[in-house]
Amino acid sequence: MKITLNPIKIAICALAVCMTLSAHAVRIVDNENTKAVGHVKWHKEKSVNTNDVMNAHVPDNAVNVVFIRQADQDPLQTSANIAINDRFQVSIQPGNFSQVYSCSGINQLSSAVTGAKHNDLLANLQTHYLSAGQTYYFYVEVDDNARSTIKQIDDTSAKSLLEHTRLQTHQISRVVPNCLLPYPLLRLSNLPLYLWQLPPNKLAPSSLRCCLTLISQL
Repeated sequence: MKITLNPIKIAICALAVCMTLSAHAVRIVDNENTKAVGHVKWHKEKSVNTNDVMNAHVPDNAVNVVFIRQADQDPLQTSANIAINDRFQVSIQPGNFSQVYSCSGINQLSSAVTGAKHNDLLANLQTHYLSAGQTYYFYVEVDDNARSTIKQIDDTSAKSLLEHTRLQTHQISRVVPNCLLPYPLLRLSNLPLYLWQLPPNKLAPSSLRCCLTLISQL
C-alpha cells in the first residue's frame, strides 16, 4: 500500500510543533553573576558592608563563623568545600566569603578542594572551641598542589580581607544551629540550710529530688 504525504500538511504539522515548543520554552540566563531558569533567579555573590558583617548580631548560645578566601587566579575547580560538624556550608570560590551561625562549644571545621570529588566532609579536620556570642574568622587557602587549609585570623586581618571580597550567595548551607540554651545557674545558698544538715534518708522525696537536680547542674 502506497502512502502519499501532502507537503502542505507536513509543513503545517511542523509549524504547530514548533509553536508548541516555543510556548513551553524555559528562559535560561547564564551570566557571570546572574543565573536564571524560568522564573527562578539568583546571584552568585553580592557586595556587603564590612561593618555589617563584623557587627552582626549573634543569637543566644551561638557563634558567628565567617570563612574568607582571597581573590587569586585559581580556577573554579579549586573551590574549597567547607563543612562544620560534618555538614556542608559552602564551596567557597576565590574573592568570596561565607557567613553562618553555629552552636557554641566544640566545632569541627573541614576543608577540601572540590576537584578532589570525594565528598568527605571531615577532610583535613580541625577542632575549635568557640565561645557563645562571638564572631570568628577563618582564612581559606588553596595552594599550588590543590590542598586546602583553614586558619583562624584576628579581626584586623579579617576586616582587611572582607573589604576586598564579596558574599557568596548561590548555595544553601546545611549547617543547622539548633542550639540548646544553657541551664540557669543555681546557688547552694538558695536552698534552706537544714537540707544540708540532714542525711539523705531523712530528706523528704521532693527535697531529695531538688538536691539531686541541683547537683546534676553544677
